Amino acid sequence: MTDPNDGQDGIREGALRLALFLPQYSKDPATGAIRGLGPGTVMLKIAGALAARARATLSIVEQPTPRAALDCIKAGGCELAFLGIEPSRAAEIDFTPAVFQFDYSFLVPAGS
Repeated sequence: MTDPNDGQDGIREGALRLALFLPQYSKDPATGAIRGLGPGTVMLKIAGALAARARATLSIVEQPTPRAALDCIKAGGCELAFLGIEPSRAAEIDFTPAVFQFDYSFLVPAGS
């Protein structure tokens, strides 16, 4: 078994870097601490458990958009992001099997 902190599994310098994008998180105005919002809460817990299993710390890399999170992974600036599986993204990065599912509804005016 390889050491999970040796960089071979993507974790560098003992930190698993998670890309979170808005609106998955907010920052405490007083401390600057990041907290998950909605699904971001679950994402932080899963990423924290993965980091603990790898004997690494969890580092949050703030991103403004899903595209920016994807670019962060491609550039090596982070190892993990929670993104919807879309064909355009799957052409650029690998996905695990789905971790969770969100059902959405679209509301539109009558007659639209």
